[in-house]
Amino acid sequence: MLDKNYYDVLGVSRNASDKEIKNAFRALSKKYHPDISKEPDAEDKFKEINEAYSVLSDPKKKEMYDRYGTADEAEIQQEDPFDGFPFGDFFGKARRQGNTRVVERGDDIKIDVNISFEEMFYGTHKKISVSKLCTCHRCSGSGSETNETEPCPHCHGTGMFYETIRQGNSIIERRYPCPHCHGTGQIIKDQCENCHGTGLESGTSDVEFDIPSGMPNNGYFVIKGKGNDGPHRGVPGNLIVVVHCEESQFGLYRDGCDLRYNLKMKFPDMVFGADVEIPYVRGKKKIHIEAGTESGKEIRMYGMGFDDPNNPGDTRFKGDYIIRVDCEIPKKKDLKKEDIETLKKLFK
Repeated sequence: MLDKNYYDVLGVSRNASDKEIKNAFRALSKKYHPDISKEPDAEDKFKEINEAYSVLSDPKKKEMYDRYGTADEAEIQQEDPFDGFPFGDFFGKARRQGNTRVVERGDDIKIDVNISFEEMFYGTHKKISVSKLCTCHRCSGSGSETNETEPCPHCHGTGMFYETIRQGNSIIERRYPCPHCHGTGQIIKDQCENCHGTGLESGTSDVEFDIPSGMPNNGYFVIKGKGNDGPHRGVPGNLIVVVHCEESQFGLYRDGCDLRYNLKMKFPDMVFGADVEIPYVRGKKKIHIEAGTESGKEIRMYGMGFDDPNNPGDTRFKGDYIIRVDCEIPKKKDLKKEDIETLKKLFK
């Protein structure tokens, strides 16, 4: 666990902007500058403020601090081989770091987003408020009122439990994170009254993301680090966005990356040819139907279909717009007697 919280040192929230962090540092450094302040511990506070700012003003150090609780690379000895796996860790919520320390990982969150046929075709940008577990505002995620911890009596501060198993002539040693301290090796002395020691509270977070053009119905993508915050200043989980799309529009429908439309034409227009307007995702398109076109023929307009969502904007993977031309045969009851006689003479 941390001995100090850099956000608390500067008096800003974990979501503070770069400008807010800079303004807080300027105000505090001026207040506690040893040449100006008359407070007895001004020098120590001034050093602490500079230490906090040196981490939070550096994007790389800040990301490391937010993720692992330290900006010291020497302390981060081992990365999780499953980091970034879309649906969380296979082996529980805790992640190994170094020999004994464990950083707890927040749960993944799945959300469903509905988009229109047009948004599926062209892509869209969304801003959504997500309900999630956020870092406790009272204890800044430590889970403690005073930010004090002590070694876990169950694992003696190691963060691990060890079990020896004998299999025939072999002895296998198995180890797993201590369930009492969740592998941290530390327990909280006095639980925070707001979060009851978890370091988390219910809240919401606004998330913005782009849905690529050509996104398939019920397809999904993962936004790293936007899930529930990790307990006790741990690593946040991921946000899994499942996209649900409308299946058709104006008679248009999707077939893989191809856009399709069934065009019904009257018999004379198929015999003599005609210029017709057909719907498109936005607006309309004009096409010419050649004379003598057979029913069931498909006309292909290359590169006017859906993008491949894995290669948006790349015309090499773009689908086509396929128009199937079918003859619209009138019902006998809709024909006049003289029309029927004319047709019989025509096809004798």
